[in-house]
Amino acid sequence: MYKVNDTVLYNTHGVCKIVGISEKDFGGNHAECYALKPVYHDKSMVYIPVNSSNALSKMHRILSADQIYSLIKVIPEEKADWIQDKDERKEFYEKVLLGEDREELIKLIKALHIYHQSLILQGKKMHAIDRYFMKEAEKRLHEEFAYVLKIKPEEVIPFITEQINIEEKQGI
Repeated sequence: MYKVNDTVLYNTHGVCKIVGISEKDFGGNHAECYALKPVYHDKSMVYIPVNSSNALSKMHRILSADQIYSLIKVIPEEKADWIQDKDERKEFYEKVLLGEDREELIKLIKALHIYHQSLILQGKKMHAIDRYFMKEAEKRLHEEFAYVLKIKPEEVIPFITEQINIEEKQGI
């Protein structure tokens, strides 16, 4: 399925390069594993068993630049529905973070930002779990966009804003 030098997204580790495939010992069980080197966290290495459907379900191919530009175009129109029930919200956000649907990830980020702004206006703070989900979602999106577009993760928001402004000017 994957091969050495492929770049993937893996769970909470973000953008990773597959640097090898080798045998690893997991408590007496030997398994062939992908060796993943996180691009933005160079001191770690992640080993994913090649035959583990659970582990592989958390590994996704990165988007192309064209796919990223297409996603950016729809950001202004994305509906950001807020889930009132905190348990439902947590369950849904966990599912989005584990999935590969970047449009859902953008909706999650947008909903959390809108909610956060409304809290600021009320003089309130965001719940820790919502801050966690916002931070994780942004990290994943920023790292992937940065890697593919060959920019720094901290340049992603200004880049997206610039692209949206260009689209709006062209739409006039």
